[in-house]
Amino acid sequence: MDERLRGKGDYSFEDLMEYTSVKEDWKRLESVLNQDYMLHKVMIEDSKQHGWGINYRVGQKTLCYIHPE
Repeated sequence: MDERLRGKGDYSFEDLMEYTSVKEDWKRLESVLNQDYMLHKVMIEDSKQHGWGINYRVGQKTLCYIHPE
């Protein structure tokens, strides 16, 4: 998918996961991160540069930021 997920839709984490073509890789990464960290997932809604995404945080520190496209 070459298009960014854009707009002010009412998306959930599951909606973002369904949009991606690499959902198995994404789930595997999330599983590995959960083994070592107490993750907090923050949905970033339609940022100007990147569209929608999920920011994985530990406390106030960002481990990674993933975009579904």
